[in-house]
Amino acid sequence: MNKNNTLKPYTVHYRDFQNLRLENCFYAFDAYEARTLAMELNKYINEHPNSIDLIRCEQWLNNFYNLKIIIYLYT
Repeated sequence: MNKNNTLKPYTVHYRDFQNLRLENCFYAFDAYEARTLAMELNKYINEHPNSIDLIRCEQWLNNFYNLKIIIYLYT
C-alpha cells in the first residue's frame, strides 16, 4: 500500500465575519481534499472560500492514536 493513499487528519482554520478563528476537522488524502470537504460541508466556507487561513495536517495526532492502540494491544 502506498503511504500517500492513506487518510490523514487535517484541521481547516478559517475566520468568520466577526474575524473569530474557527476550525473544522476532516480526514482526507491531502490538504486540497480537506479544503474541498470544508467547502462542501461548511456553508460559510462555501460562500467565503478565502476565509480559510490555514490547513494543517495533524499527522502527529494520528501517530499518537496509533501508538496508543499498539501499547494497549501489547499490555
